Amino acid sequence: MFDKELLALPGMRAALAALVLSSLAQAALVIIQLIALARALANLWALEALDGQMPLLALFFACFIVRHAISFIQDELLDRYSLEAASKLRSKLITGTFSESAHLAHQLGTAATATAATEGIDDISRYIRVLPPKLCGLIGFALPVLVALFFIDWVSGIICLVALPVTVLFMVVLGKQAKARSARQFAENQRLSNHFIDTLRGVDAIHSLGAAERIGKSVFESSERLRKATVRTLSVATLSSAVLDLITVFGIAAVAMMLAFRLMDGSIPLYTALTALMLAPEFFGSVRSFSSDFHASLDGKNALASVLGIISSCPSAIDEEPSDTRSPHPWTSDSTLVVRHLSFSYENSEPALDNASFELRGCARVGIVGASGAGKSTLANLIAGFLAPCSGDIVVDGCRTSFCSDAWRRQLHYIPQSPHLFKASLLENVRFYAPNATLEEVERAISIVGLDEVAARLPNGLDTIIGEGGRSLSGGEAQRVALARTLVDERPILVFDEPTAHLDIETELELKQRMLPCMDGRLVFFATHRMHWLKDMDLVLVVENGAIVESGSPSDLLARDSALKRLAIVGREDAA
Repeated sequence: MFDKELLALPGMRAALAALVLSSLAQAALVIIQLIALARALANLWALEALDGQMPLLALFFACFIVRHAISFIQDELLDRYSLEAASKLRSKLITGTFSESAHLAHQLGTAATATAATEGIDDISRYIRVLPPKLCGLIGFALPVLVALFFIDWVSGIICLVALPVTVLFMVVLGKQAKARSARQFAENQRLSNHFIDTLRGVDAIHSLGAAERIGKSVFESSERLRKATVRTLSVATLSSAVLDLITVFGIAAVAMMLAFRLMDGSIPLYTALTALMLAPEFFGSVRSFSSDFHASLDGKNALASVLGIISSCPSAIDEEPSDTRSPHPWTSDSTLVVRHLSFSYENSEPALDNASFELRGCARVGIVGASGAGKSTLANLIAGFLAPCSGDIVVDGCRTSFCSDAWRRQLHYIPQSPHLFKASLLENVRFYAPNATLEEVERAISIVGLDEVAARLPNGLDTIIGEGGRSLSGGEAQRVALARTLVDERPILVFDEPTAHLDIETELELKQRMLPCMDGRLVFFATHRMHWLKDMDLVLVVENGAIVESGSPSDLLARDSALKRLAIVGREDAA
């Protein structure tokens, strides 16, 4: 019944200890409260004066107020803890997914990952608020009340004791069924989310191919599978609630009947019967409370397992930096980078990069070339810190470090094939990395990359909304926005991952003249399969089948029979 994964949350052990102590205190207060009330009622039944019962009634109300005060404080602290724990999990999940382990979003699905970071974290927050206090209440409240019942009336105690294992056994049996159904519902929810997002992404292609009706039917079938799985899970939860209510009613009725028979034959005093009769509902109520919110608990349990599984697959989400590394110094013209035996494999696949090694110094332009699928993008993503290497050493200025360290990533800009344009003004998009940049700095960057004519054509100039739902820009214009961002926020390292792969050659050559000045005075890694960039590179790394097969200056490599020369010949033949 207890989810051991809850113990993986920081501070959970201390929270559980506090909840147990709180439950014990509430149990003591309830026992004193009901004993005082039963004594007062028994005295009044014996025709004693009401004034003489005032101390007992005062004790009853004092215990009542303190009990609910403790409950209020417990709920407030638990709400705060659940929000903090959920916030930390969300931060770790986002950090891990979108930094060194961004490939997880492709493995799990973008929508499933987003759902885990939003609805999943909310389910976990509710789960933390629901399960620990109910479990601690079962231990710290129900058991002391049961012990008190045995001391007050052993017959009522036996009835409650017999009902407890019956309830627990039923919950275990039902829990196994519910767990399986809830897991299926969770999987269907992830599948539908991914299916829906993929459909939205390809809606233009679907419409142009006339496949809208078929895809619409597929989405409907996915939603129907989720609906049926949800109904099955809810039916188990409803059945659980009904049966447990029935056990509670029968248990209290059994206690009441036995007390009534014994009151009639005079074998038990009224005070004892009243105390036992009022304690029995408290016992069954705490047991019944443990099984309430059954569906929410299952949703939270599945979400917690999923989120912790993702986080455990992301080293950056667990430790910001490896314990044996140091943060690199800011990159300068005298800095050195030594990479030895760098390897990386995607899950359940052959190595995408194997035993890669290279060295460089200062502000250089490093071309990463190779055929499609050779490993260029994998190497670029490793250097940018988006992927964590399986093995290898990275040494900057003599200090062993990591491409995944914040100190390294804060020094670089990453420019992919299709830079993302946010739904914001052109000005805000250019200022993305440097929100405090002045208007003059933005206008200068826009002029250098050739966006000034584009800005002049926009209806509201720099204040025109672009991105999703806004004014659309071409691929070359989007690349210019990405370059302008690097000029406004002048970081010393640039990583380009085939930024012109989807552009026609005329647009690429025009953009190239804008890009080259942006590379001056910086360390640049430029992954490309377009050979005309080679003459502008200081060092070329040739990648074949996930390995760096040679490195050197372009002139030296092209002057002899090299892999680069063979690659260039193939490129010219393809162009012809």
